[in-house]
Order: sequence, then structure tokens, then C-alpha cells
Amino acid sequence: MNARAGEPTALTRETARETAEATAEAHALYGLRGGSLKQCIEVKVLRPCETDWVTCIDHAWVVQFAVGEACGILHDGRLGLHLLINEADGRIISRYPEVEYFQGPEYCMADHDCVLVEGAAGSGSCKNFIHGPLADGSAVPSSRCLCRQNICGLELEP
Repeated sequence: MNARAGEPTALTRETARETAEATAEAHALYGLRGGSLKQCIEVKVLRPCETDWVTCIDHAWVVQFAVGEACGILHDGRLGLHLLINEADGRIISRYPEVEYFQGPEYCMADHDCVLVEGAAGSGSCKNFIHGPLADGSAVPSSRCLCRQNICGLELEP
């Protein structure tokens, strides 16, 4: 609090990062693969106008966590986390993806959340866009993967 008028002090770039890193989503991201990705997760703290991820708004920070190339994991850019934080009170305005994507390999909300993980023997399974790139095999978008009742699965052959 600002002692002068009892008004809240605006969040600094550093405090926005600390707020983001304390979220369940950030803990889940850092915990993927037993925590081995932690060293290659890149974090950026930006103003909304400095990113294409969110429409420009005043008095907010965007904190972006991305699994960098140093991990050697091929992904479509969604293997990470974006948080929009209110500068005035530190409240999380929006988060993508939600923590459920990190907690369950098959969790989804829409068909495009699911990717096909093709194993060496030609077998395949569907995972969400967070866990698919981390699985053994290649993860690619596929119309064969559907989201039904929040679970990614292979389309049944007719």
C-alpha cells in the first residue's frame, strides 16, 4: 500500500513475475517431466501492448512462460503458459492454459486441444497439446483426435 493515500502500489515487473510463478499453473509447468524442463523455461514479463497474445489494455502485465529450444522438444508454441495480471491489485485476469491441461495428459476442452502421438510401431494415442510433445514419439495435429467429455481420444473407426 502507498502510505500517502492508502492506495495500492502498482505491481512492478518483478512482482508480476513473482505473482505468476506462485500460480498452480506455473508450478505444474515447472513440474513437467519431473522438473527437468525447469532449466529451459524462458519467462518474459511484458505489457499487453508488447505481445500479440492479448489485446492491448492499460495497467496490466503479461507473463509468458515458454519451453525453449534448449530442451530439444518440438512443439507448436502452446507448450507454455500465459498469464494476464492486473497491475493495481495483482489479480490474475486470465490464464492460458488452465491448470487442468498440465495435470491430465488427455484433458481437453475442444478438438484442437488434442494432438496425435505416433509411436515407432505406428500405434497412436491422443494427448493434449501440453503432454503430447513430451510423450515418446512425434506429436502432430490430427483430425483423428477428438475431445469428448474433456478427454482426448482417437476417433472410432466406422
